[in-house]
Amino acid sequence: MASEVGIVNSAGTKIGAKNLISSFDEGTPLANLADNRYAEIRDELLRSHPWNFAVKRAKLARLAETPTFEFDYAYSMPTGWIRTIWIANNDQGDGYIEYREEDNKILSDEEEIYMKYITQVTDPNIMTPDFRELIAMKLAIEGAISIVNSNTLSELWQVRYDRAWRKATSIDSLSDRPDRRPHGSWVVYRFRSSGINTDQ
Repeated sequence: MASEVGIVNSAGTKIGAKNLISSFDEGTPLANLADNRYAEIRDELLRSHPWNFAVKRAKLARLAETPTFEFDYAYSMPTGWIRTIWIANNDQGDGYIEYREEDNKILSDEEEIYMKYITQVTDPNIMTPDFRELIAMKLAIEGAISIVNSNTLSELWQVRYDRAWRKATSIDSLSDRPDRRPHGSWVVYRFRSSGINTDQ
């Protein structure tokens, strides 16, 4: 089974760290790197692309409070929200609506709000192998400097990371059909004026 410790040790192996770890609280350089940066790097990567393993949908709960400005309703963000993919007034994601993300809430005039979003995935076994490898590479980029004091090694892993990120996101995108463009958006009108059907 995959584990956070295993991902960190993969990073340590990449940079030739002297000691691998069995937990994040051991106080070694690699453990300290993991404790300080693992969660941040994981969440940064989750925000960087709409990974299929991290996509969720929800009907948002309307809050009792009324926004002071501009909109009629406020909705709570779903637990674990990392990044919004789309927001609509129906569960199909069709139609353009006005809304704003503010103060960890969604503000809108719509009486019902649905969201497709990226959630915070913490279990490495839910992540794809490519994604786990990206975390390890990101840690290696930073660890090459902070642990083994090698800018050259850090630059090497940055190049490998950039290549791996492009490959991983491409593979992930191929396994999912893109969302339809919202009806009423300028994109739809632009394509229809060119004779392109955007409803397929």
